[in-house]
Amino acid sequence: VVGIVGIISLELQTTRLLSPKAFTAPQRRLTWWYTGCFFLVYVVGIFGLPYNLWEVVHAPFKELMMTMVVAIGAGFLEEFLVRGLFLAGFAQLWQQHPWGVPGAVIASAVVFGLLHLSNLTYQSPLATGQQVLYAMVMGLALGLIRVGTNGLTMPIILHSLMDCHVSVNSGNQAAAWGMLLAIFGSLMVISLVGLWQWHRWRA
Repeated sequence: VVGIVGIISLELQTTRLLSPKAFTAPQRRLTWWYTGCFFLVYVVGIFGLPYNLWEVVHAPFKELMMTMVVAIGAGFLEEFLVRGLFLAGFAQLWQQHPWGVPGAVIASAVVFGLLHLSNLTYQSPLATGQQVLYAMVMGLALGLIRVGTNGLTMPIILHSLMDCHVSVNSGNQAAAWGMLLAIFGSLMVISLVGLWQWHRWRA
């Protein structure tokens, strides 16, 4: 499945969405500042990357291998499908619109969130609903990084690192709404402002 999605994405030229010459110096600075802050605050801090990696490397071999396969597989498949195929498809559909690329980022983020409805098969409706919402926000952040870096490499790496924990194969538990809104509401606002500023500098 990963191979099929990857081939389709390459055929549609989804790995490089824009011409490298189209990027300005302020855009590049914003992209790398945003990516660095996202990695440190969310991937390392909130998602607890150091602790997760410690747990993974000390897990039984079978569990370690399953975690790595799921984390890396999800990173490749979901990024090629959503930030590759869907985002590029929306961008091509709206290429005549001045806000086509930001619109494509937002639309692909919504798709990414809705894809998590499939988790209703093994976790509660409340936990799944929360996951759909914060997946949309994470999709927005990864979408900004995707268009800012003009590729899928960085989103794949970040996505795989976020999924690299021993509980990746089990369902999520519902969290407190206040905590979710504080964490992901702020990320949504920052990502939307960053996307707007990135597009303004592009124009």
